Amino acid sequence: MSDFDGLVGDSMVKLKLVAAFAYSGDQQIEVIEPRDNLDTIYNSYLKENPQGDLQHVAVWVEDIDSKLAELADANMSHEVKQRYGDDHAYIDSVEYPGIMIQLMAHNPIIDELFDIIREASDNWDGKKDPIRKIDWSTGRLVVQPYDG
Repeated sequence: MSDFDGLVGDSMVKLKLVAAFAYSGDQQIEVIEPRDNLDTIYNSYLKENPQGDLQHVAVWVEDIDSKLAELADANMSHEVKQRYGDDHAYIDSVEYPGIMIQLMAHNPIIDELFDIIREASDNWDGKKDPIRKIDWSTGRLVVQPYDG
């Protein structure tokens, strides 16, 4: 379980969640389980879709603020629903809400994390337990066997 500082609406909050990642080829699959009762995009989505489903699709951008400004300049109505610093922003269409778009900006830790996950997925033999615990609380990624 991890705590993340995030902006939900206009409020800074500490989100508690568990996330699992895998790759199938170049496609990343992410499962997120919120562990709090905050009014986040995850809890709101699960309240309306208790069985879960596709909640967002992520795209890489060079800079979150520049992309948000570009969308505004193009008169594309959107609402920033949740944000984590300069690295992630979840946006939703105002006129046609539905599956959110997650804007993601590259940074060394995120890039290293996804490289580790992709390599583990590519090299999985179908037998070994593929679950790993990833800790980046020190600012560096530490990959360990998952202990439940």
